[in-house]
Amino acid sequence: IVGGLEKPIKSKVRALLIPKPLDEIRDPRQKFDSVDIVSAAAGIKILSPNIEDVVAGSPFRGIGDPSEEDTIYKEIESEVESIRIKTEKAGVVLKADTLGSLEALENHFTRNGVKISIADVGPIKKEDVINANIVKTFDPYSAVVLGFNVPILPDANEQAFIDNIRIFTNNVIYRLLEDYVGYAEIRKAEDTAKGLSELMLPAKLKMFPDFIFRNSDPAVFGVKVEAGTLYPKVPLITDEGKKVRRIHQIQDKGETLEKAEKDTE
Repeated sequence: IVGGLEKPIKSKVRALLIPKPLDEIRDPRQKFDSVDIVSAAAGIKILSPNIEDVVAGSPFRGIGDPSEEDTIYKEIESEVESIRIKTEKAGVVLKADTLGSLEALENHFTRNGVKISIADVGPIKKEDVINANIVKTFDPYSAVVLGFNVPILPDANEQAFIDNIRIFTNNVIYRLLEDYVGYAEIRKAEDTAKGLSELMLPAKLKMFPDFIFRNSDPAVFGVKVEAGTLYPKVPLITDEGKKVRRIHQIQDKGETLEKAEKDTE
């Protein structure tokens, strides 16, 4: 039994192959010898059917006693699931080529304060992009897919374009983290700058009693901007905190202004 992408895989060993000695391995016709028994610790190649979805780095167990099959199956399932993450609502989507790489990624990102919503093994798929798009609702800055040493499937690229989701891939763990952190910091700075540009700061006005041209519907009167910048459509508040109507328009000598700055009359 060996760990697979979706669940543990049960199979039978058809052949055990070990590399030939160095003086023989150069022969391109046959680089391995078939053996019946392998002892620790040796590098081997195993031929088995139905193991296309095996995850590199996953646990591997031989079944000596058929009565232990269910126990071993659950142990492998639990071991693989303990490395995978599908819990956090907000966090990046991590994909890696092996379970060992995935575990290293999780530790490195967590130590650096990066939340992880999903961590799994395999190529970056359309489903991963959809999951990142869901994260956008909770935290737009972590709505990304990060891949370590894995390919991006075509449908994932298409979905990323539709949902405007960034995908980062790198074969070096710390550079993958740097790419993401740099992107998140730029996004936050851009959003902060945009928010400040749209923020209407208060202005202080002094009304001239001798320049009241109309009392109501609408009131027209002269003022001096003593502090700040005055814009149309902003509400007026008296010294006592009482709300008055909004400013409809600002004029100077018959000319309509977009704003009136300090000391303007």
